[in-house]
Amino acid sequence: MKKLKIDLLYGTEVLALPAAVLEKIPQADEAELKVLLCLCDPQTRAAFDTEAVADRLGLAPEAVTGAIQFWRGAGVLRKSELKGQPATETDFDEPVTPAPAAAPAASEAAPAVEAPKAETPRANVTIVRSDDGTPHYTAEEINRIFAENGELSGMMDECQNIFGKLFNPTEINKVMALTEYFRLDCEYILLLCYYCKKIGKASVPYLDKLARSLYNEGIDNVDALGDRLGELEAAADLGGYYRTLSGAGKRSFTDRESKFLSQWVKWSVKPEVLKIAYEVSVDATGAPSMPYINKVLSNWKEAGYTTAEQVKSAMEEYKQKKESRAAGAPNNSFATDEFFEAALKRSLALHEG
Repeated sequence: MKKLKIDLLYGTEVLALPAAVLEKIPQADEAELKVLLCLCDPQTRAAFDTEAVADRLGLAPEAVTGAIQFWRGAGVLRKSELKGQPATETDFDEPVTPAPAAAPAASEAAPAVEAPKAETPRANVTIVRSDDGTPHYTAEEINRIFAENGELSGMMDECQNIFGKLFNPTEINKVMALTEYFRLDCEYILLLCYYCKKIGKASVPYLDKLARSLYNEGIDNVDALGDRLGELEAAADLGGYYRTLSGAGKRSFTDRESKFLSQWVKWSVKPEVLKIAYEVSVDATGAPSMPYINKVLSNWKEAGYTTAEQVKSAMEEYKQKKESRAAGAPNNSFATDEFFEAALKRSLALHEG
């Protein structure tokens, strides 16, 4: 790949940042980077106003406060009092006696994630909310929680062992939010970690996304999770078999395709039955069609056909009846079954288009 030389257009002013920032950039979120760049302005640093900075950046004041705490914990900045002004505790000071924080309001939570059932966090800490409403813990708060909750500390160590890596502060925050904010048991998180590892997606962002999705489905305990993961694994196995049949390759299934697979798992569709439905689809439409296969499987389910033998027997019987009707029908008549089959093809074509 061709290498390029990049020149920065400084103009008449320059923004300077401590070199230590480079090490922390992978751990910082969008709000934390925005606040840091804003702090490059000497006037902003000289008389920092949380509300003013929040308005300027289009952030919630809590997000600005959290960003300050993040960069303080990273050793990138420190605060000092203005001369001639009495020393007072700012909204981003470390609390002397932390008090329990109230649960987030519904408007503070991310739209895609339902608010947790619990009303207050377990740990006795001051919580700063991230943009999606989940907590953001400082390094000091994390250490204090671990000291008070040995089970949580042990779970975090085991999660890192499962994924084969040490978590950065952002990843630790995400895992802690699943237990402290969403009230998911440590056993729940570990089971989910093992599942992520098994399917080759051992990353905290994927763990966080999957946990939130399951939570929104109402799956918030270990028993329900075990059942759901069993369905997901069965869908993955059936999906792998379908890939082999259709030559789909390694591309990810769309949401619609995944729903079809989940439905077939709920119907307890066996691979050999799926194979027959696949062949019926190709014979009827000229190409594999999940909607068509789903319709075929649905019809078989309603008829009570659950095995390949039952399906083949029913198809042979249907074929014989069709040939018998065709042999005795007048030349100017048409087969009702063929008419409905053609209608099904047209409706599926329109649906897929």
